[in-house]
Amino acid sequence: MLLILACLLAGTEVPSPQQLELEQLGIAMEPADRSEYILGAGDVLVVVIEGGTSMSSLTAGLMPQSICTVGSDGCVSVSGIGQLEVAGLSIDEAAATLEALSRRFFPGSPAHLSLLQPRLVRVRAAGMVERPGTYTMYALQRVSDLVDLCGGLTSFASHTGWMYSGGDSARVDLMLDPATHAPAADPLVAEGATVVFDACTYPVFVVRPPETTDRTLPPIAAMYAWDVPRPVPLEYFLETTGGSGGNIDLSRSELRRGGESHPLWTAGGLAELEVQAGDTLLFTGVENSVHVGGAVNYPASIAWRSSFTLLDYIALAGGLTVGGDIDRVTLSRQGTPLADGEDAWGMKPQPGDVIEVPYTWLHRNAEAISLFSAIVSLAALVSSLTR
Repeated sequence: MLLILACLLAGTEVPSPQQLELEQLGIAMEPADRSEYILGAGDVLVVVIEGGTSMSSLTAGLMPQSICTVGSDGCVSVSGIGQLEVAGLSIDEAAATLEALSRRFFPGSPAHLSLLQPRLVRVRAAGMVERPGTYTMYALQRVSDLVDLCGGLTSFASHTGWMYSGGDSARVDLMLDPATHAPAADPLVAEGATVVFDACTYPVFVVRPPETTDRTLPPIAAMYAWDVPRPVPLEYFLETTGGSGGNIDLSRSELRRGGESHPLWTAGGLAELEVQAGDTLLFTGVENSVHVGGAVNYPASIAWRSSFTLLDYIALAGGLTVGGDIDRVTLSRQGTPLADGEDAWGMKPQPGDVIEVPYTWLHRNAEAISLFSAIVSLAALVSSLTR
């Protein structure tokens, strides 16, 4: 209401409810394919008369440019020409029909037609999606946009499915085509259509490092499944699923099958492996921190700095706690100790290294020592009473 009042006071055109709804969606659309896009009720078209108009055509009501909306009957009214049925036609087919009428009634004044604003459609998402339901979309959007709107596919969803509309069905395949790097089959959504994604039948599981930046929550690795009905080369699998992603250390990533592990990266580059149903690809993230644990006040993963020594990281972790034994500190890399004690103090850890500060022998055995002291004291007391 406030927007309408402001428009009236400013003397501007009041937006229609459909325009307001379109603005609220706020989604960039791809250009319409004039031979693929099928017109329907609600599409807004613009008609342009080439070379302007003559006095006779202006008298007949033909305007140099006019904006018209396809009505619920599938027809559009063009000033000076009349009603034209366009529903079910592509943009090129509707433009050809308009051109024929224009040449018949106004020779020398050819008319051109283009899509100004696509119609809104309601599409239902079902199956293995995060938020099943009905969504309002542009007719120029595709099934992949619907997947984004409903929160994406679930972890074990197949990236292939079907779109059912008016008794027809269209195959959906969001696996990437290696030649175009676009989804293999990503049709435009249709009014009243239902898009269904099922669970994977031949799953290959991909586990990626956690992406959350909320340190109040424990990190949880992201896992997805892809349908792979027949074995494919590792390189092809990565091409069709979007690659390994950023911040991934392929040298420490592996393929697991039947209890065996196979590295994804060798000295010669990407390993020559075949990916098949039941495999798990475990991607390891590139470490950008040094882990400090043990007898420190604030055990944590600290951002790596090339100039920091082992003692600098211990200081950033709050220093030693009571009972911390700096003389026995250990620096490890990929599970293998590199140095300990004074030899490690001046070393500069690398990303992923682990600094472990142990407790002194006295602190680790404090309870046993206390118990032993209590036993000795009790024995002395008993001995003194029996004299």
